[in-house]
Amino acid sequence: MPARPSVVDSSIFIPYFRSDTYGPLIRRLFGDGRLVLSSVVAAELLAGALNRGALNVCRQLFRRAQSQGLIAPPEHGDWLQAGELLARYARRFGAVDAAKHFPDILIVLTARRLGAELLTDNLSDMTTWARMLDPRDRRVPVVKPRPA
Repeated sequence: MPARPSVVDSSIFIPYFRSDTYGPLIRRLFGDGRLVLSSVVAAELLAGALNRGALNVCRQLFRRAQSQGLIAPPEHGDWLQAGELLARYARRFGAVDAAKHFPDILIVLTARRLGAELLTDNLSDMTTWARMLDPRDRRVPVVKPRPA
């Protein structure tokens, strides 16, 4: 059975860019063609690229992912489901900062749609959204990888 794809969150890419933390993991996933770059993660990375060097590193990653067919944008239905999930959360638990959580939900939904695992350092939020989506069956495995 082939290994499942891995949607990699910005919380993994950022330490990879800064100090090659998770470097062996990122290189292995690229090599196996299992790394999935969510367009949401790409936007988050660009938002944090505050100088030309950081911007170039991001663009290089994006080109490589695109050339290997590893880019996954959210679909229209993902956006709708994210809005419904935020409303359900607010009804159940009270007010929620939609702007803060929309990206995370879209990343979880992308992983779910692709049957992928989600690699993140943000276990708390990502696990919450994965459980809210699939309370019984938790289709999206949310994993915090060990740094190399």
